[in-house]
Amino acid sequence: MTALVDVTDLVVEVGAQRILTDIDLTVQAGEVVALVGPNGAGKSTLLRAITGEVAPANGRIALKGRTLADYAPAELSRHRAVLSQHTHVSFDFTVDEIVVMGVDRTRARPWVREARERVKAQCDIAHLSDRPVTRLSGGEQQRVHFARALLQLLSVPDDSKPGLFLLDEPTASLDLNHQLRMVEIVREVAKQGIGVLLVIHDLNLAGMLANRVAMMKAGRIVTIGAPHEVIRDDVMHQVFQVSDAVGIVPPAPLPFVLPQSMRLR
Repeated sequence: MTALVDVTDLVVEVGAQRILTDIDLTVQAGEVVALVGPNGAGKSTLLRAITGEVAPANGRIALKGRTLADYAPAELSRHRAVLSQHTHVSFDFTVDEIVVMGVDRTRARPWVREARERVKAQCDIAHLSDRPVTRLSGGEQQRVHFARALLQLLSVPDDSKPGLFLLDEPTASLDLNHQLRMVEIVREVAKQGIGVLLVIHDLNLAGMLANRVAMMKAGRIVTIGAPHEVIRDDVMHQVFQVSDAVGIVPPAPLPFVLPQSMRLR
């Protein structure tokens, strides 16, 4: 089966500085892969390379078997949606206007209206419909842009599915309730065959959400595997320089990180 995204021997350089080295990574349809690691590990740069925002110095990035350069921008938007870490809107677009901005133009208006209302309810933003997005809190804005990217993926023609959902720190500004809502939404879209690749700092959410976790450090993937295979004390010691960090919730086993028990290396 062809992977939704296949990264091989990827090297990214900015000026004379190498940011990513020899990255190999795949995301399959219906899979959730989390990129985790310390600040400056290269997680967001890897995501931006996969979106096409950053050009590799070496290696290959393929989306559904084709290199990114083979896609025109409009075509690319029918195969993947992106939620950036920081999204700035300069004009007073309403929430309703923002949410439908990425919708495929071939969709009929009744479909768009119904899908928009459904996605707004999922993301708990229906009560914000007529509000200018620039006047919302950071967490509210994050939910609006998440809804926009989600609706973009859901609206594409069947011959473009399944899509790829690329998320950079989607839960960073959210309260606990909305973090859990987003986890549930991502799980649900993965069940529909959408592949998800996300950058996330919260290892507990990564453990709950991801089928596989890629632990990064200094521009490399140190290890990748199921959450309990990656979120381990020896890996935490190597990557984050902390000890006694990880516990296990049976029977999964589901790893969790408890800051109160940690010790600096």
